[in-house]
Amino acid sequence: MRPEASRGCQLGGRVAVDIGGTFTDLVGLDERTGDLILAKVPTTPIDFAEGVLDCLGRTPLEMSEVVYFVHGSTVVINTILQRKGAKTALLTTKGFRDVMEIQRGNRPDVYNFDYQKPESLVPRHLRFEVDERMESQGRVRRDLKERDVVEALRKCKRHGVRSIAVCLINSYSNPMHEVKCAELIKSVSPEVSVTISSDLTREWREYERTSTAVMNAYVQPVVKEYLSSMEGGLNKLGLVAKKHVMQSNGGIISFDEARNIPLQMVESGPVGGIIAATWISKTIGQQNIITLDIGGTTAKTTLIDNGTIKTTDQYEVEATRYYSGYPLKIPVVDIVEIGAGGGSIAWVDEGGSVHVGPQSAGASPGPACYGKGGTEPTVTDASVLLGRINPDYFLGGEMRLDKQRAVDSVNKICKKVRTELVPTALGILRIVNNNMVNAIKLISVRRGYDPRDFTLVAFGGLGACHASSLASDLRIRRVVIPKSPSHFCALGMIIADMQKHFVRTRVTSLEESSIDVLNRLFFDMKKDALKTYEKKHLELGRSYFILQLDMRYVGQEHTIRARIPDRRITREGLRKIEDEFHKLHEFTYGFMMEEPIEIVSFRLVAGTRTKKPKLGRMHKKGKVNDALKGSRKVWFSEDDPLETEIFERESLPMGCVLQGPAIIEEQASTTVLYPGQKLTVDDYANLIIQVAHGEG
Repeated sequence: MRPEASRGCQLGGRVAVDIGGTFTDLVGLDERTGDLILAKVPTTPIDFAEGVLDCLGRTPLEMSEVVYFVHGSTVVINTILQRKGAKTALLTTKGFRDVMEIQRGNRPDVYNFDYQKPESLVPRHLRFEVDERMESQGRVRRDLKERDVVEALRKCKRHGVRSIAVCLINSYSNPMHEVKCAELIKSVSPEVSVTISSDLTREWREYERTSTAVMNAYVQPVVKEYLSSMEGGLNKLGLVAKKHVMQSNGGIISFDEARNIPLQMVESGPVGGIIAATWISKTIGQQNIITLDIGGTTAKTTLIDNGTIKTTDQYEVEATRYYSGYPLKIPVVDIVEIGAGGGSIAWVDEGGSVHVGPQSAGASPGPACYGKGGTEPTVTDASVLLGRINPDYFLGGEMRLDKQRAVDSVNKICKKVRTELVPTALGILRIVNNNMVNAIKLISVRRGYDPRDFTLVAFGGLGACHASSLASDLRIRRVVIPKSPSHFCALGMIIADMQKHFVRTRVTSLEESSIDVLNRLFFDMKKDALKTYEKKHLELGRSYFILQLDMRYVGQEHTIRARIPDRRITREGLRKIEDEFHKLHEFTYGFMMEEPIEIVSFRLVAGTRTKKPKLGRMHKKGKVNDALKGSRKVWFSEDDPLETEIFERESLPMGCVLQGPAIIEEQASTTVLYPGQKLTVDDYANLIIQVAHGEG
């Protein structure tokens, strides 16, 4: 895709690159002028760094004058899903070798007699026990026997192990023995990567902690090689600026930190779009939003309540309704993600039912209409066939699509289910839309929220193409399509804060006698955070802290997280915390109790604010007809196609109003406006769609 800005990125410029499953996107920001540079190239799955370097090479960016570089990548999640991680071993406390096999009893598909537990990434012969014991309060009951560690390392070497995870019982309360294990490993086997669970989380639950440590160790050698290759290529281009990656928790960390804890990148790409959506929504006065990010491979959605991005530590890789997946005990922005994107393949099962996804044509070969060898029908092929996507203006005309190949691919489904071409293509879109509607309900209705109370902010390459139909199905009244939606995740990475999350499990009664304990623990956590900041030379003048408590009624198993003010807790403050917990419990479960409350975990988010660019207002004036490119027949239903006006988004003047049906095209995205819907261009170049219930 051609760069959008005419000037290169000058001194003080920032660059972000988002590696998606189908395309790699770049956003460059000139901090002095506020100009943006956009670029897009197909993702290179064999070597992701190649696509990043290609993207940079297609821009007028002056690499030597870029001062800040950040990127998000799918390398971690792909390594796990494709089982291409390093041979990994586990060191654990004597008697706990089989935690990875025992797992949990709360399987999702309780009536399935053929249910299989997730297979451990570490086979039993590579799980080694060491003699030691730490009590839950952090007291040493039995010292670590170092000879057990040395003997395990000898066996690891014989088996060709490249990475070792260390997870000792109760190390969340005192990591002393884990630290000693790591020192021994680095001394005896310096060529082996090592992960200790206490570096990832200081929270209880042994299976989840073990799974997290193993997963980090499994991907660590791969990510180290990837980041080293990326860094070397960037340096050759002359980009010697500080290099960062997007974390799954919504913050930025350096390449060095990502090498040590690569698991923090597991959902790094989608989070960038959520950061940008929150920033945009606050600017236009919409604090309650549901985000919708539709790319080539997946659709991601999350809910922002009163401007607050929610995180969870209950993330599971590969989890479905029928499969429990692998739990990760790290903070991840609360996202629902499904295999539904432009490259999602339509297929017919043995019973004759049509499905769409989760299999994807990806970047190579891609949808059939790409003409790169793909033959299976995809969502993009259906959209091209129905006239919604212009085959001659894909990526601004840089990439021409083959409509006949799209027709041929969809005809394969027609023959299997004995239907006509247009109804089949419409059916493909209806199926994928239903999947997305269900995903949005999971993040809203299933959490106690009514989607009608929210604004839908849609982005990604196909977000604008599907958003107005989804909003109609969900009875959402307003849709916002931001400027350059297909680059939105990369934009969010540029404005994301530096951020680290700290957690300590310590079961404590929420009562006046515990006030000193609460204040002392948060003070110690802040002190640890500031040491990290000083070590990384962050600007303390822009630092901030967010305090949270995981609480429950005494006797309960699971907790509710509440944010509390960043100040010393007093008696009055304690009463407010109690009231907040009762309200959250009633909102979540529909009732509250008079039982005593206890704190399970203390959480601290420590961040440093990144300077945000000013969101400039539009000054483009003129007439709507100045943006009119012509018209074409578009199918919105199985009735006859409608002659639909086509507009160029870049030429739409501020304040103009369009009545559906209409198609609004831009270089890397297409907005579909259904009959009966109204679109307005606001002061910030956002497309605001008013959805009448019943359309779509």
